[in-house]
Amino acid sequence: MINNQFNTQLKRNPGNFSISDNKLRIQNSNGQSSILFEDISSITWKKISIPNLTFIMIGIFILFFGMMIVSINTKTNQGDSVLLLFIIVGIGFIVYGYINKIIWEDVIVETRGGMLLSYSVDQHKGQIEVNRIENARRDGLQNTSNN
Repeated sequence: MINNQFNTQLKRNPGNFSISDNKLRIQNSNGQSSILFEDISSITWKKISIPNLTFIMIGIFILFFGMMIVSINTKTNQGDSVLLLFIIVGIGFIVYGYINKIIWEDVIVETRGGMLLSYSVDQHKGQIEVNRIENARRDGLQNTSNN
């Protein structure tokens, strides 16, 4: 079962966490959620990458309108060279959009009830955030058992 708060779309959900009163509080673009340490089932992170749509759209624009403009205005050998240039540049932008992906990581906290809470962090920060949450969780659970 996936909760609506889980980032099911390929869209960044920037956020962070804080610890207070033996609770993990997750702040993201959907608001704030809190969960007791005892109710946490698992904590993980997931790398998300999507093509850079800006470069892809520029490439499609160059291909489409460049070919249209060249075919309307010129019927010479020079027009063929310009058309070839538009094709190469347009395809180059499209390929670059797929190579130069937008990458981030989602930190996902699952509760014992199956609810998923997540927030997005920069690339290579997911494991660091998971470790910070795990350490805080461990410290919080040890402090409550000592009291």
